[in-house]
Amino acid sequence: MMDTGVYLIENVANGRRYVGSASSLKKRFREHRRQLDTGKHHSRFLQRAWNKYGPLFFRFTVVAYCSRDDLLFYEQRLIDGLKPDYNTCPIAGSRLGSKHSDETREKLRAARARNGFSPMKGRKHTPESLAKISANRKGKSSGPMTQERRDKIGAAHKGRIVTKEQREKISRTLTGTSTGRGQLTEDQVRAIRALDVIGKRQCEIAKELGILKIRVHTVVRGHGYGWVK
Repeated sequence: MMDTGVYLIENVANGRRYVGSASSLKKRFREHRRQLDTGKHHSRFLQRAWNKYGPLFFRFTVVAYCSRDDLLFYEQRLIDGLKPDYNTCPIAGSRLGSKHSDETREKLRAARARNGFSPMKGRKHTPESLAKISANRKGKSSGPMTQERRDKIGAAHKGRIVTKEQREKISRTLTGTSTGRGQLTEDQVRAIRALDVIGKRQCEIAKELGILKIRVHTVVRGHGYGWVK
């Protein structure tokens, strides 16, 4: 069973998080717990929160399983997307016991500078990995559709002409999403949200899950499936 990947430590009392990666997740979780219990954790923010709320208010979860070579890319994408409060550094740092080489630092800089870079480009999750991602996302939400997001979407589509054929296709695709019973399963919805968090493009998510891109767009933009937690 794969034990390499990126993870979250989440404070369920206020939703604040810590992002990390490890070549051995089980070992890393034990190290975090030991350091926090002894008051010697490297993140002073996480340590203060642990001291204040206690261990019962923290949840350790795996976000994605991957190879050792992909750890830093996944971790950086998650940091960029979530902006975790408890991380003391905005740059991904692997817990493999060694410092980053100049080559690794350059790769990270190039990855962050690339517009729309995806660490999973050219790769595919296994069914087992997708199932684990879905399980880890249960009980979480992609967030509400704010007015600001609605305005940006409206501005992006202003002046766009939608043909009758396109309207009928969209209608068939979205049938049921507003009534609480869409065409996607709950596991698919959770997998879409998880893959979106780690930086995958909508077209890549659609191809990987074998679904239409418009369904991925619906979930990512919060236009439907709000009942799935």
